Amino acid sequence: MNYQDKSTIRKVFYTALVVFVSLVLSHIPVYGIKSDILSGVFSDRSMLSFTDILSGGSLSQLAVGGFGVTSMITASIVVQLAGVIFPKIEKYRSDGETGRRLFDKIELIIAVAITLLVSLVITVAGSNYYELYGFMKAIPVVEWLIGTVVIVKLAQSVQDHGIGNGQTLILAANIASRVPTEIVKRVVSEQPISNILILSAVLLATIVFAILLQSGFVSVKIQQTNKPVSIMNSEGIIPVPVSMSSVLPLIYASAIVSVPALISSFTGKEDGILGYIMLFTTQSYWYNPSTWQNAVGFAVYILLVFLFSVYASKLSFSAPDIANRMRERGDVIPGVRPGEETEQYLDKRRRKLSIISAVLIIIIAILPDFVIAKLNITGFSFMGTSLIILMAAFYDLRLRITGLLKQHNKKYSLFKEV
Repeated sequence: MNYQDKSTIRKVFYTALVVFVSLVLSHIPVYGIKSDILSGVFSDRSMLSFTDILSGGSLSQLAVGGFGVTSMITASIVVQLAGVIFPKIEKYRSDGETGRRLFDKIELIIAVAITLLVSLVITVAGSNYYELYGFMKAIPVVEWLIGTVVIVKLAQSVQDHGIGNGQTLILAANIASRVPTEIVKRVVSEQPISNILILSAVLLATIVFAILLQSGFVSVKIQQTNKPVSIMNSEGIIPVPVSMSSVLPLIYASAIVSVPALISSFTGKEDGILGYIMLFTTQSYWYNPSTWQNAVGFAVYILLVFLFSVYASKLSFSAPDIANRMRERGDVIPGVRPGEETEQYLDKRRRKLSIISAVLIIIIAILPDFVIAKLNITGFSFMGTSLIILMAAFYDLRLRITGLLKQHNKKYSLFKEV
């Protein structure tokens, strides 16, 4: 076994270790908290049920890693929005390895700040959750902060020492650990066989479409004037993925609309301004709206997914970078001049694909939820989103491992190209 083989094995084991530690932290309760009080609250509210699934059940248990995943997602949203509002921030972020490491630190700081804020709110407003008094209430706060630091740092470290996207893998592992149980509890044990068959067919169709979305791409033909050094490929194409934005837009949009329900659960308040906002963000009413706020909230959610998808496509497919690399290597698109015209051409293709990708993601995400709502299955939401996250994480991991194995001239049947 050579060094490259050992390196690949180390990356696989490190990625598995990151996922395992994150799952363990989601099941270790902090000291002095009555975690059983929140279990019923999270199981009865569809929005909170999904948020709890993303956290691997750590939110409903107020575990050590309880706020690690949600704070990490929120921190990513803040950084993404800052890049939209202030273009200079995005310029610094795209500054190679230096920019990535700087923004990793910024995301960690923001995530810790969010966890600290939420834990202080619980300490002040959620005294009925505690078995502790006085300064002893600081113990759970410290544990939550440690859990957040560990989870965020582990997720960020996957890019350097593991395989895949750490944030997506942790989310996928959390979903995989909870979804089967939730399906059995809320569907198999409570629904008639006809409803189970209908939902099974819809979920199967969703999985198929999610796989097709992740694996599909559009080819932009190029002429390789200096083929031996071309950075594209031997086939003379630039493969542009249909799913340009992956699953992050869904994660971000879902996290934003779940904030009011989270605040309500931890403060015990459902009236006033917070109660009015929850009319917009209560997902269980989106598909059976009783007020105009329910319909507007659903429209806002779709708009958020769409905007995040279009924006994320700029991060995953940089037309200026590709145009510059093509010019350096002598690659040209037939009928398109090198340089600025090539950049405009590629960016136009990106915009069109990002819109198509956003529409497809929205359809796949809301179809299972629509069926679930019509079948009156309560407390179980964002099934489409969960499936897309799982499929995206598996497909991305499969591609990366396949690439590594091809590099080392290894062939394993599990990862063979179809």
